[in-house]
This record gives sequence, C-alpha cells and structure tokens, in this order.
Amino acid sequence: FHSPYKARNIAEFWRRWHMTLSRFLRDYLYIPLGGNRHGAARRARNLMLTMLLGGLWHGAGWTFLIWGGLHGLYLAAHRTWLRWLRPLLPRPIPGLAWSGPVLAWSMTFLAVVVAWVFFRASDLPAALNMLRGMSGMQGAVLPDQLISIVPWLGEVASGAGKVPNLADGTVMGAVALVCLLALGFILTLGTPSLLDLRPAQRYALVMPCAALALQRVLFGAPSEFLYFQF
Repeated sequence: FHSPYKARNIAEFWRRWHMTLSRFLRDYLYIPLGGNRHGAARRARNLMLTMLLGGLWHGAGWTFLIWGGLHGLYLAAHRTWLRWLRPLLPRPIPGLAWSGPVLAWSMTFLAVVVAWVFFRASDLPAALNMLRGMSGMQGAVLPDQLISIVPWLGEVASGAGKVPNLADGTVMGAVALVCLLALGFILTLGTPSLLDLRPAQRYALVMPCAALALQRVLFGAPSEFLYFQF
C-alpha cells in the first residue's frame, strides 16, 4: 500500500492500493484478456472482466461481484475521460488551479467509499440500507452542541429522531466531531506512507508498532481474520 486515499483518480488508487494484487490482476488477467489493445470497447470489456474476477476472488457473493463491477465501471469511465472528455476542458482559471485536484480527489474518494460499502456489507439489503443512510434518505442526525451553536441546522434534522449515545451528545460533541474529522484528513492527506520514509525512519517505527501489536494479541478480544470470513 502506498497512501491509496491520496489518489486523484481510480487508476492511481489501484496503483497505490494492495499493489501486489493490482499487479496480479494486470499481469494474469487484464493483459492476457487483451489489455488496452483492439480499441476502446475491448479495453472497457477487459477492465470490467478483470475487476469482476477480482471481486469473486475475494468471495463468491453478490456484494463482492458488485464491488468489482463498480471498480470496473470506474476504470472504464476514467479511460473514457482521459481519451475523449479531458481534452475538451478549457485551461484552468488563474488562481483556481487548485480546484481541479481537489475535485478529482473528492470524486475518487467518494467513489471508493461507495464501493467499500458493498465489499464490507453482510448482504445486498444491508449495503443498500447503508447507502440510503449515507445519502441522507433516512434523515440527518446532528449533535445537540452543534445545533445550539447554529440553530437553523436543527431544521435539517427535524423529524429524523435521535440515535442513542450520538445525537444527544453523550459520546461525541460538535467540537470532538470537528477535531476528529480534521485529524482524519491530516493523517490521510498530510502524513507520508512507509514507502516515503527513509530506512532509519522506518526502523524507528518498528518497536512501537510491535509493542502495540503484542498488546493487541495478549489483551485484545479475539477477532477472526477478515479473509477467513469469506
């Protein structure tokens, strides 16, 4: 892995995410199927078949098939964008050149998160229910502390009810929520990955990481390895 959530497009995401799996899918599925030869339609087909098989490799279920299919669609759409649509865009407006990378990163991150819902959901109805909640179709819930600071936000969540231990502020208040979101963005976008560090810096991380792993093994609750569940 090489900081995959810093990717600005889905092809870059797959170059950064689980790089050994990405190379396997490329070398043993995509290229033997024909790769990017024989035109755009065949390339899109090869991308879709590769990612569908990659989804089934993780587990024989509709959720994994949809996850792979989504990434196949993402990759095909990205190739179409590069070939046909991006050349038609006007040159960036001076002073707003930063907006393009920000928009590209946001769209990539959102697309990946939507696909992860199907990957981790127990079944298809659970995935669809989660997506409805993420899109606001089941109402919005905000901490009481945030509504007290900006009262009109209470109208957004009116009639949606409250989630115990969340919306009533007993677990997380508005300040904590903002701080955690900011920290998450800093860790995701601002910190280097292990591949970006010098060898001495990597070795300096070994001991604390080993200590945390040992503490988890000795004192943590047992948890079945992810792939053993498939």
